[in-house]
Amino acid sequence: MKKHIIRSLLVCAALLLLASVAAEAQLINGGFETGDFTGWTIFDDTNGTTGDATVVLFDVAGTGMPSLCAQFEVGSTVPYVYGSAGSGGGISQLVNLNSGQLNIALNVAVYNPLPLKNGEAGTFILSLDGKNVASDVFGPINGYQTNRSTLGCTTTVGGGTHEIAIDMTRIYEMGTGSSASPYQYLDDIVLSGAAVPGPIPLNIQLSDSTVIITWTNSAYTLQAAPSPIGAYTNVAGATSPYTNIISGSAQYFRLIIY
Repeated sequence: MKKHIIRSLLVCAALLLLASVAAEAQLINGGFETGDFTGWTIFDDTNGTTGDATVVLFDVAGTGMPSLCAQFEVGSTVPYVYGSAGSGGGISQLVNLNSGQLNIALNVAVYNPLPLKNGEAGTFILSLDGKNVASDVFGPINGYQTNRSTLGCTTTVGGGTHEIAIDMTRIYEMGTGSSASPYQYLDDIVLSGAAVPGPIPLNIQLSDSTVIITWTNSAYTLQAAPSPIGAYTNVAGATSPYTNIISGSAQYFRLIIY
């Protein structure tokens, strides 16, 4: 099961949970559970493209259970140049960290949607503050084949804002749709270690026919959804304490930081 930014709260007319949940002050949407690229910045390399980046269901980790993940179809926008390292694109995110050890881990995969072998499935590059810290070169891929791997690193960082980025490149031009190029996938991007700030509480209390939701860090935005998997939307004007009337259908709440 993916680790969400926070654990959700259910509030409905028939059932009230009085609880305290935690919002992880770290990477946003590392499992693409929002169904989009919330928290991430999509970028193209020089002469490269991410090929209509989107979020889809795919079994990136090879567990037999597809889940929401990021899908790309990277490649160059110019003809292949001999000796070139290739082009493509990827995603990045700024995170606030403490001083200490930082562990970064993610699952990656490539799928060839055609019956013919493709000469280049792609290279995945994990970088921290513009420095490459891990990479995986997939090379050729057979028709209808799926190849999987993981990327990760352990390092020490200073306190402050840091950039996490995953770049994907190929030495060939990107095809149109599924007519030529393999698809690249990212999922379960997780930060851990002493450098990751601890959780903040999201508390809920009963008061007559309402619940009062409170949190301690005003940098976070309260979101609500009709189910645990979303779609979550910002609660307009919500600040702590936020009062919600117990009526109608179920609501799930979470905190997110932009």
